[in-house]
Amino acid sequence: MATLPTELLQQRYLRREPLPEGGFRYLRPNGREYKDAAGLARIAALAVPPAYQEVYVSPDADAELQAFGRDARGRLQYRYHPDFIHAQAMRKWRRLARFAQALPQLRERVAADLRCSGLPRRKVLALLVRLLDRAHLRVGSADYTRRYRSYGLTTLKKQHVRVEGSKVVFHYRGKHGVEQEQSVRDRTLAQLIGRLLALPGSTLFQYEDEEGGRRKVRAEDLNAYIREAMGRFTAKDFRTWGGTLKAAEYLTALGAPTCQRTGARMLSRCVRAVASQLGNTAAVTRSSYICPVIFDLYLAGELVAGEAGGEGGLCPSEAALSRLLARGLRRQRQAVAVAEKAVATQLAESVVQLEEGGREKARPKAAPTRQTTKPTRQAAPANRMGSRELQL
Repeated sequence: MATLPTELLQQRYLRREPLPEGGFRYLRPNGREYKDAAGLARIAALAVPPAYQEVYVSPDADAELQAFGRDARGRLQYRYHPDFIHAQAMRKWRRLARFAQALPQLRERVAADLRCSGLPRRKVLALLVRLLDRAHLRVGSADYTRRYRSYGLTTLKKQHVRVEGSKVVFHYRGKHGVEQEQSVRDRTLAQLIGRLLALPGSTLFQYEDEEGGRRKVRAEDLNAYIREAMGRFTAKDFRTWGGTLKAAEYLTALGAPTCQRTGARMLSRCVRAVASQLGNTAAVTRSSYICPVIFDLYLAGELVAGEAGGEGGLCPSEAALSRLLARGLRRQRQAVAVAEKAVATQLAESVVQLEEGGREKARPKAAPTRQTTKPTRQAAPANRMGSRELQL
């Protein structure tokens, strides 16, 4: 179900209001205070920061969007239901499995476009995609460069790159002001970037249009090329693929864990190593750039190295990862199907019990049977004045 605009949700959600003595209360759309104890406990568990302004919380424990509000910079922030988050994550990792299947097709297109003469648009975009494929850089945006003086692939300047033979080295200020340094060893890329460095201007990635003029490459151009070549994917998918691939290679090199505790320690080392290569924090890398299926398979001792050769345009480790993703996601779907079947069975049994209980209550009670045996005569009670019976 698509999330409704926040303006409409405000008409249905509870509004958070600060109290003079500290803490908050929550008001219904009609102005009445919300006092449900279980609901207030759920709201507290959402842990919406006290500093957030214009906070609204769903009164429904099953709503996809549980709460939203504005942070100190005025940006909308959201709290989603765990089931919704899990469903979104599963869609994301299924997308990654499809990305692996489409990658060989993209590489064929890139190789063909890199053979074009001159520096036309498709050749320069193919160069950028090759860099994404090899180095998994952030795509960048002109807006971020203007506002924060941070750079990504499409906004790099000539001062951010140097060519050392067949190696290309990038050094630039990335997102959140973090200094990034990455290198790619590829003779074709090194030669093409050398030609781009010789063009006038400070912008690194430019192409020649049909009139012979030069144009800067935009992030929109790059994503359009990717969609045309491999389907509904974007530059960000390369970072997710790269992070998961690096994690799988790192864990494979470590070997199977000897115990659960050792495995957890190895996973932490892996996340830190991948985060360093991607230029992210460990928390962001683990939550956004490494498919958790890889961790599950590693702890189960099933993460194995690729075979001697690649397949279908993928290198050995990529082919192995593609198979692992397909297997791991298939298992998760099967587990979900089993759980859903169990819930459906339990629900059906509950419905049957309720229906039987309803029929039992609705059934008319049988009339009491008429007593046919002669009742035994009981002795008359003794006279309070003595033991002699009263004579009538």
